Amino acid sequence: MKSLPVSPVSSVAPIPPLPSRHPPDIDLSRNQLTGNIPKEIGALSSLKALNLSGNHIDGSIPEEIGNLGSLEDLISHGTLCQVQFL
Repeated sequence: MKSLPVSPVSSVAPIPPLPSRHPPDIDLSRNQLTGNIPKEIGALSSLKALNLSGNHIDGSIPEEIGNLGSLEDLISHGTLCQVQFL
């Protein structure tokens, strides 16, 4: 799997469960997602790009995001964020 695109939706929804396989790119942009970034994000060790733009993310950014040694791009422009960095 090269990437995990998720088509935009018209209603507000929580961030979906993360895939068990490790795609290098996850595109969750423009889906009106709400809630926290799940701690399980840290298990996606081969993740190179995560696009969260155009969503309504809140809560804290999990410490586990620091486990993403391959992460090159974290895209969040246009995202309404109320986050705190730990």
